Parts: sequence; structure tokens; C-alpha cells
Amino acid sequence: MKSVRPACIDASFALSLVLPGALRAEVRDFWTNWIAEERVILAPRSWVLDVTNALGRLASMDGGGLDREQATDALDYLLDLPVQLYDVEAHAMEMWREVMVGMNVASAYDACYILTAMQSDAELWTCDPKIAEQVGSAEFVRFVRPEGLRREGKSGT
Repeated sequence: MKSVRPACIDASFALSLVLPGALRAEVRDFWTNWIAEERVILAPRSWVLDVTNALGRLASMDGGGLDREQATDALDYLLDLPVQLYDVEAHAMEMWREVMVGMNVASAYDACYILTAMQSDAELWTCDPKIAEQVGSAEFVRFVRPEGLRREGKSGT
């Protein structure tokens, strides 16, 4: 089996696995392929808090689309995924210098995903247009949107 680059997933990508929407089938296809090729899948430790927070907010909002039982099932599913968690907190100054200052990323939460991908020589998979806009020109960023995966006119993994 050929060696493949690790995949670093952000919360938007993971949530697309469990929430209804236009990206669900596409994201699940990527996930299925990664498992089949035994690709390493990773995220910063803050990913656990990010997905927990998002599901909690959706379950507590009127019209949020999830009841508490659905949110609990979704969180249970996500936390069971074979995601290796990266200790990005130990690299806070590198995150500040290389990502927040160097790449002009204002959010430490977003910077955690970017630094995790950079330090692991991984592709960063996101469904978040804000991250894609900030660093989408970086060769390691993979932005997934309903019409497919695109980065500067290219598609594919």
C-alpha cells in the first residue's frame, strides 16, 4: 500500500459527518476512503471541545435542528472515530509566530488546526469557508463545499 499523507480534520469537517446537509455524503465518502487506505487522521485536542460545543449549541437552540438525544448520539459517534489528538498547546509560541502572525490568522481556534496540519505534514480538511479564505492558498488546505473539493481550480485528494 502506498504511503499517504495524514489528514487533519477540523470541527466543521467532522460535524458534516453527523449533521444533515449538502456535504454529508461527500465527507462520508472521503472518510470511508481514508479508513480503507489506513490513512492517519488527526486533530488538535481542542477538536473535542469544538465538536462538543457545536453540538451543545445546536441542541439548545430552538430550531437548531437537533434534540439532546440526537446531539448525544452524534457526539458519541464523533468521539469514537479513530482520530489521533495532537497536543498543540505545547506549541503555543510556534502557533502564534507561524500561523497567527505569519499567516495572519486571527483565531487561535483556527490556528490550532492549521499548526497541527503543518507540524504533521498533513492535509487540513475543512468545510469552513473562513479557514479556506484565510489560508486556502496553502498547498495543504483542502476545502470541501457542496460542489466538490476545490483549491485554486484543482480537485481531488
